[in-house]
Amino acid sequence: MNRATVVSIRAHLVTVSIAAVVIDAIVLVGMNLFELSESTFETSDFRFAVVLLIVIALASTRLLALAAYRRALRQRRTFACVDGAVHPRYASRFRALALLHLRFCGTNDGGRGLDGHQV
Repeated sequence: MNRATVVSIRAHLVTVSIAAVVIDAIVLVGMNLFELSESTFETSDFRFAVVLLIVIALASTRLLALAAYRRALRQRRTFACVDGAVHPRYASRFRALALLHLRFCGTNDGGRGLDGHQV
C-alpha cells in the first residue's frame, strides 16, 4: 500500500471510531439516565441503526471537510509545498477540516511542512 492510501484509510478509521465512541456515550447516558434495559441495545434493528448512524457521520464529516477546503480555496488561504501537498494557512478558520479533507483524499502527508514539522 502506498502512503496516500494509508493516510486516507487512517483518516476514515479515526472518523468512524470517533462516531462510534459518541454513539456509545449516548447509549450509556440512555441506559443510566432513562433506565433503558440492555436488551434494547442488543436487537438487530439497533445494530442496523448504529451502522447507519456511523455511515451518516462519516458522510457528513466528509461533506463538511470538503466545504471547508473549497472555502479555503475560494478565499485563497492555501499555499503549495515542494512535495505538492496543499496546506491551509495558519489563519484559516476551518483549517482542521480542510486538512481532514486532504487526508480523506490521501493527498496530504498529515500536515507536515517544508521542514518536516507539523504545520
